[in-house]
Amino acid sequence: MPLLSDIDISDYQTVIAEKISLLIDPVLHEIPQDPVFVNYFHPEKCGVRLFSKTQMQLLQQQNEEYRRILDELKEDRTGIYVALKHAENLSVSEQRYKAFFLKMKDLTSQRIMVVLKELYQMALFINSPLAYVRNLLKLSQFLYKNIAAYFQEFEVLTAEEGDAEQTIVRLWRFFNVMFMQQTEISAMIHKQLTSDGLPLTKNQIFCPYSKERIRVAESLRTGNQASNFLAIFIALSQFAGLKDLEIQNFLTMQPSNYLEQANKKLLQYLRLPIWFNFSPRQQCFLAEAGARAVAQQLHYRHLWSEENKLQENALSLLIDYNKQDWQSPSFGLFITGHWRRHHYGPVNEAIHSLKKGEEVPVVLAKLKEQIQHHPHYNPEGSLVNRLEFIEHKLALKAKRLPVDSALVLS
Repeated sequence: MPLLSDIDISDYQTVIAEKISLLIDPVLHEIPQDPVFVNYFHPEKCGVRLFSKTQMQLLQQQNEEYRRILDELKEDRTGIYVALKHAENLSVSEQRYKAFFLKMKDLTSQRIMVVLKELYQMALFINSPLAYVRNLLKLSQFLYKNIAAYFQEFEVLTAEEGDAEQTIVRLWRFFNVMFMQQTEISAMIHKQLTSDGLPLTKNQIFCPYSKERIRVAESLRTGNQASNFLAIFIALSQFAGLKDLEIQNFLTMQPSNYLEQANKKLLQYLRLPIWFNFSPRQQCFLAEAGARAVAQQLHYRHLWSEENKLQENALSLLIDYNKQDWQSPSFGLFITGHWRRHHYGPVNEAIHSLKKGEEVPVVLAKLKEQIQHHPHYNPEGSLVNRLEFIEHKLALKAKRLPVDSALVLS
C-alpha cells in the first residue's frame, strides 16, 4: 500500500512484543481466530485483553455444569453419590464397589455405614453354618429392614472378589475415598462459582489470568470490534518488523489478503478512529503499540527529507507549526484554522535557537519543558506530535549510527 510504503516503527518492537501475551487466549494458548474483548466487571482493575469467543462460551457452559452438580450435591443424602457418578479410571474391583453403592442412592450416609457395619459382622461368619447366618440376618433386620437385599448383593460381590472379610474392608475403604472425593468436589465447585463470598451470576465467569469477574454477554458482543483491533495490531507489528512466532502462527491460518486488509483498517482507524468505537483504554493500547507514531509519520513525512540535516528537518516541522513560511504567519494560522495555537512564542524561540546552531536535542528538551507548563497544554496536540516525530527520527538515526560506523571501519 503506497501510503504506508515507507512507514518505520521498528523502535516499537519491544513494546509490541510485550503486549502480545494480552492477545493470547488462556485456554488455546494462541491468538484466537474468533477474538472478543474481555469485559471485566471491574474494568478499572484490568487492561485490554482478548479471548476466543468459542472458549469463553465453553467456560460459561462449564460453570453451568458446575451449577448442575452443585444442585445434585444439595439433594444427595449418601455423601458419595455425586463422586460415584463422576468416578473414572476405576479398577475392575472398584467398578463393582461403585455398582454396589449406587444401589444405596436412597440411603443417608449414616444408614450406609450401619449397613456396612452389619455386613462386616456377617462377613466374619459367612463360612459358618447357614442356620447361624440366617439367625444373624433376622437379628440384623431389627436394625435395618432391607439388610437381606444388601446381604445378597454382598454375597454376589464376595463371590466375584473371593474373600468376604477383605471385600467388606475394601468396601469401607472405597466408601471413605468417595466421601473424601465428594467433599473435595463440593469445595472445588464452590471455589469456581464464588469470589469474596459472592456467587457468580449466570452471565459471569472468572478470568483464568486475573481471577476477576468477566461479563460474558457483553464480551461476546464485541466480536467485530475485537477482530478490527487485532488486525490493526497485527499490521503495526509488521511495520515494526517484529518476527514473533505467535503472530506468524496466527497469520498462517488467515486468508492470503489478511495483511492487505489489516493495513487498510489501520489507515481507516488513523483517519476516522471514532468509526471503530474503541474504548479509551483500547485506543491507548494501539497508540503505545505504534499507531500514534504511524499517524505522525503520515502527517509530517512531507516536511522531512532524509537528505537534509537533522536541524533543517526540525526547523521544517516547527516553522510549519507557526506558519512562519507564510508571508504573514498570523494570516497563515488563521486561514488554516489554527489561530488559537497556544505555543507560538516558545516555538518561535526554538526556531531562532536552531537557526543559531544550537543542538536539536537541547532545543527540543527546553521547548517540551516550556509547553508542559502552559495551562492549555495538550499531550495529544499537533506540537507534541511533531516533537515526538522528531524524537522518533532521532532514535532511528541513533540505531543506524553503530551500523554506519561499522561499515566505515570495514
